[in-house]
Amino acid sequence: TPAQYWQVKVWYADFSVDYYFVDTNVYNTWGPDIQMNHNICSGLHNTNTSTCEYTGPLDLAHCQQWFQGLWEGQQHWLDNRLHESTADWQIVVTHFPGEYDPLFWGALCQRHGVDLMVSGHRHYQQLMDASDLGNLVWGTPYVISGGGGGITSDKHPELFGNDDAYGFMDLHLFKNVIKISAISHGGKVRKMIEVHPRLPQGDAPEPRSNHQRSVQFI
Repeated sequence: TPAQYWQVKVWYADFSVDYYFVDTNVYNTWGPDIQMNHNICSGLHNTNTSTCEYTGPLDLAHCQQWFQGLWEGQQHWLDNRLHESTADWQIVVTHFPGEYDPLFWGALCQRHGVDLMVSGHRHYQQLMDASDLGNLVWGTPYVISGGGGGITSDKHPELFGNDDAYGFMDLHLFKNVIKISAISHGGKVRKMIEVHPRLPQGDAPEPRSNHQRSVQFI
């Protein structure tokens, strides 16, 4: 990738998409003695002198602070870039699902009309429509595609693929609709949704991140 977070406009036959690639590793950072096995800044796998001097935290003591600073910058960047978008579609791609910070992502998606979020992290497949119960991103559909190859699923696969443990997402993009199918490791279509353009709502609440609560989702 060209940077830790970045945007690219892609032109298709008769429409365009603005893709926003965002670093949300802040959701996996705490003090060095908290959540030791899931914490990028953990004292379990880092020493006090561990450093990413030129591209990341200077040392363990400043690790969480560095990721928080990176996230603060991205929030303003996202808000501004989405406001300036003239593309037909706006799609956010990031590691952590929006559920990890629903107040921020929900307000951001509503305010700017984000059409789709694509994420991973959880080691299984999930496809959430805009109106599905449990959608915490306030009306924006999202994909969790963490059940690809090379990892151990968080769910138990069934012999014939009647499950969401492993698989892939099939996306067909058009000017007025995005069609998404969740397909299991057995070739079964587990769910299909149609995404339609979402209009910005300028009177939506200001996006405010509360990433420290993400510990509840690990």
